[in-house]
Amino acid sequence: MTRLLFTLSCMCCCMWMLSPTSLAASSSWMDHAQPEPQLRYASGRILIKFTTRVDQQLKADAQLQSLLGDGLKTAVPLAQKRSVPLVAGVDRIVAVRVDDATDIPLLAHKLSRLSTVEYAEPVLLYDLLPVGTKAPSKSMPGASPSATPNDPAWGGTAQENMQRLQLEPAWDVIKGEATSPVVCVIDGGTNWQHEDLAANMWVNPGEIAANGIDDDNNGYIDDVNGWSFQDDSGNVRGDWANTPASANHGTHTGGLLAAVTNNAIGLASASWNPRLMAINAAGSNDNSIAFGYSGIVYAAENGADIVSLSWGGNSGSEALQDIIDFAVSQGV
Repeated sequence: MTRLLFTLSCMCCCMWMLSPTSLAASSSWMDHAQPEPQLRYASGRILIKFTTRVDQQLKADAQLQSLLGDGLKTAVPLAQKRSVPLVAGVDRIVAVRVDDATDIPLLAHKLSRLSTVEYAEPVLLYDLLPVGTKAPSKSMPGASPSATPNDPAWGGTAQENMQRLQLEPAWDVIKGEATSPVVCVIDGGTNWQHEDLAANMWVNPGEIAANGIDDDNNGYIDDVNGWSFQDDSGNVRGDWANTPASANHGTHTGGLLAAVTNNAIGLASASWNPRLMAINAAGSNDNSIAFGYSGIVYAAENGADIVSLSWGGNSGSEALQDIIDFAVSQGV
């Protein structure tokens, strides 16, 4: 049975079931050299899934060298824990950097025709979902719930949409703090020092903060609360100077997921005190996500139970489908 991944927009939550075939790519980069004009993708980066893992023999392949030059030397596997072959071949997917002027769709088209390549595709850019969407009002019959948090925003207009989700009857049954699930927000950065988030931040049990060492050998140095793929660091706070809307969005959705509830401060969260793992997947342009795939793999490899993706696009991706299949296999 597949698990659920959640997406949140402002004060309302939506859920959908992900199956191993739910997001199959709508088209292949092998079928055409140019994508639909509305698609946006990162310059200077391409995703390649090889038929085998990248090794010295593969790096010496003449056809690959003719297309990528020294690009394979920059190959970074999306999955870091690769002691055994992974579901959906995620251990064979790498991100490769090429010259920013490269025609990425055409390069993907050419690479996909090689016998050593299962597929190649641009790194798609996704849009953060706008905040402010309202959920429909819906009443639920039965006795009045008793689980009512004392957070100032609860009961007022600021969290009106959350109340429409009928969370109080659900909290009467179980609260997140009872089992401490790890929920991962993959967004534009999350202010982990916020007074209404700090106490609920996930702490990597195998990592020692600020010692410059990858203590748990998971491929990331000082990833105490998660990881920032935007600047390859353990500071998940986001770039408030250059991409402030992204950082604000990630803090906002992080609060919906895991704000400290019943602490008489700020908001109540939907889960009532889970642990929050934060991933900064922001692109260089504000309000965009450029490292979402890597974020999902990180969450799956490091124990997340639920992943929040408050962003979207309009095209299928073979890499994304493989990554979702892998995440489901890890219990996400």
